[in-house]
Amino acid sequence: IGCSYFGFFPIFVAAMAAFFLSKKILFNFHGGQAERFFDKYDYFLKYIFKNKKIVVASDYLENVFKNKSYDVVKISSIFDFNSFPKNRVEFKWNKKVLWARSFEKLYQPELALEVAKILTERNDYEFHFFGDGSLYKTLKKRYESPKIILHGLIERKDLLNEYQKFSILLNTTLNDNVPNTIFEAGFYKLLVVSSRVGGISTSFSDDEILFVEKKGIDAYVNAILNIINNEKKYNLLRENLKKNIINYNWENVKGMWI
Repeated sequence: IGCSYFGFFPIFVAAMAAFFLSKKILFNFHGGQAERFFDKYDYFLKYIFKNKKIVVASDYLENVFKNKSYDVVKISSIFDFNSFPKNRVEFKWNKKVLWARSFEKLYQPELALEVAKILTERNDYEFHFFGDGSLYKTLKKRYESPKIILHGLIERKDLLNEYQKFSILLNTTLNDNVPNTIFEAGFYKLLVVSSRVGGISTSFSDDEILFVEKKGIDAYVNAILNIINNEKKYNLLRENLKKNIINYNWENVKGMWI
């Protein structure tokens, strides 16, 4: 299992071990920067993958590999939703927004924080940021306020419990495959507001996610303002996303693995 750039190291190590031990190997690749990564390191990657079978979890990644003439098969991700904490309360609209990614440029945390700054100054919004990364300390010092709370990195089980306090998940990434946060937020029926990129755009539709088409702070600010003023309009998106993500379970994909 591995992804692009530094996340490719596990695949490289496994490939070398399989070569020296004369073992068969099955690659499971994920990562939203795949297209750029393959364009840059195509010759090296062809040596690693050769004619090996590669498993990916989205149409986006499947197309990237097919365009490079690799032997690829799509098998959707699986989640054990039975292990998720049960809903303590029914979903209720509020002005609390959750952002949960790594504090790196790829995920545009500063853009999300600028959105938070504008909305908390003008309206009674509250933004909570979860995650760590190279930009975390700088951005925490610059943006944290009573209504913009940066929690740092927390355990996944604790994050799952946090979802139930919010009504909106904000995803501002520049490149992505299919982040777990969308499945987790969808399970708890949050409305997902996201950039239209990579595997997110091929795995989910406009009937499930509120996609922000334009780049920039204003586009996200306007999208969130529109939600709060038209909550009932977006209830169907939340319900549709929940119906979609609960199909990502072992029963629906085990036939492709066994």
